[in-house]
Amino acid sequence: MSGRSALMIAVAGNGIVACLSWVWYGWNMVGVHVAARNTARFSALWFLAGFAAPGLVRWIRGWPAEATLLQAFVAAHMVHYGSVLAVLAFDPAHLLHHPIAAGVAIAGGFLLVLGVGLTAQPRASELRGYLHRFLLYAIFLV
Repeated sequence: MSGRSALMIAVAGNGIVACLSWVWYGWNMVGVHVAARNTARFSALWFLAGFAAPGLVRWIRGWPAEATLLQAFVAAHMVHYGSVLAVLAFDPAHLLHHPIAAGVAIAGGFLLVLGVGLTAQPRASELRGYLHRFLLYAIFLV
């Protein structure tokens, strides 16, 4: 699987997950919350595939590279962030009542995901490799 096709599958697949959630539950507060949860779960599947890629590539011939799967995770997670914005549009009360906690959670999560995407390519330095592994395990713990 090429990198471009993995990204397209991740984005289109997560978009379909969001749309099906809205169709099933409606374009209302419940529907956008369900879509946010489901898109997060879909992108987590891409993360798990990328996290397990170094071990699975030895057993499964033709398994995509770790960098490809992790970049697909980042693409799918950007769709999730779009559904989170829909939640905030329908229910801004949480953001208004807890602006610091919500800001830290949203910005911190975004930076973790962005960091994994930026450091996913084969490492040019040892420090970059350590940073990539740290970010991977930080997301895994979340």
